[in-house]
Amino acid sequence: MFFRLFWIFISLDVAIGIIAAAGLVVHFEQSVTEAVRIVKRVTDEKEFDRMAYGNVEIIIVPFDNVLPTRFQSVYSSLLPLETREFARQIEVLQGAVIEHVYVPHGGAMFSIRIATYPTDTTIATWAVYVLLGLELLMLIIKSSQNTRLIHRSLAPITELTRAAETLGRAKPESLIPINVGANLDRGDITQLRGALETINAARLDTRLDVGGTQRELRELASAINGMLDRINDAYTAQVRFVSDASHELRTPIAVIQGYANLLNRWGKTDEKTLQESINAIRAEADSMKELVEQLLFLARGENRTITPDIEPFDLAELAEEVAEEARLIDGTHEFRVVSANAPVCADKGLIKQAARVLIDNAIKYTDPGGIIALRTGVKDGSATLSVTDTGIGIEEELLPRIFDRFVRADESRTRASGGAGLGLSIAKWIVTRHGGHLDALSRVGAGTRITIVLPLR
Repeated sequence: MFFRLFWIFISLDVAIGIIAAAGLVVHFEQSVTEAVRIVKRVTDEKEFDRMAYGNVEIIIVPFDNVLPTRFQSVYSSLLPLETREFARQIEVLQGAVIEHVYVPHGGAMFSIRIATYPTDTTIATWAVYVLLGLELLMLIIKSSQNTRLIHRSLAPITELTRAAETLGRAKPESLIPINVGANLDRGDITQLRGALETINAARLDTRLDVGGTQRELRELASAINGMLDRINDAYTAQVRFVSDASHELRTPIAVIQGYANLLNRWGKTDEKTLQESINAIRAEADSMKELVEQLLFLARGENRTITPDIEPFDLAELAEEVAEEARLIDGTHEFRVVSANAPVCADKGLIKQAARVLIDNAIKYTDPGGIIALRTGVKDGSATLSVTDTGIGIEEELLPRIFDRFVRADESRTRASGGAGLGLSIAKWIVTRHGGHLDALSRVGAGTRITIVLPLR
């Protein structure tokens, strides 16, 4: 509607301009005809000096002042028959339109000069300004009306898009209500609904075609495709997680089942076999318990049912505590602490749990006699707690994935020491929940350093 009105105004302005120009030409030619008649009544051009009346002036000019013009050759057929043969010039001077008509008579060249009145020019100029101003005002009003109409028409699309973008990451209680209006094409909506109904857990890789969709629905279809991408990623991660968890539980269950069969056959009378089976079953039960507790911790973390108990403390004190506990349970490694003040506000219990994970990993992957160092301090405006070991290190291609679930640097070493590959995932969740992050640096054969970085108090 806006562009239609715009072109209407353009056409109207062109028509008015043509009519005004035609009226001016007719007025000038009437004046020229009258002036030519006056010139032809002159009997002695030597006695003629100058004549002026109204907006017409007649003078005698030299013949060499007459310049040929295209005006005469192109438009002569439209001029009155009585004045068609005379040369003409048109100029605009100081806002006035002036026409010169050169009439040869009696051996002299008469110049007829016809000009518009200044008041007429001023009135015409202001009329143009007013007309253009009114047209511009009407275009602005129409544009504003169209904008409001578009917003009202696209309001359902906006709400649908907003809901689709937030559906994958919002809590159920925070979902956005959708009010679908009647401005949408029902055929496209039916087609969109049909496409959505074909998508299920086995076809999460299906995407909506946005090429042939109604223009207003393309943004919605793109948002739904983005939501499907997030759902597919989450579903794939969940399937992988369940598969990995099942694999981790399968091994201890198989061990327990094997020793149970052993007890059933010979353990009732063989004390050595009985004790060996009891110890193995107890160890595997402890491993399963630890795995289940870690899985439950991650599940509660994802469901946001863990509420950190925030308190002020210093990472230097926490590092001393964790190192002292490690010395009590592990006498095969040397634990060193280099502490500097690093005040934070966090859940001390959770941060301590994350630090224990790092030390536990350092113990598993460092040979007896190796050194495990804890260092605290402030760097780049953040509080840091790092655990450095002299262990086997981590391969470069594996380093970016060490914080993923069920990822291990050395499968055989981890299985022997009883680990499921969930510790660093838990540590990452704890640190991220406190607005921090983990940094990892490692070299194969040299050791690993993992740093907890938290906001400074």
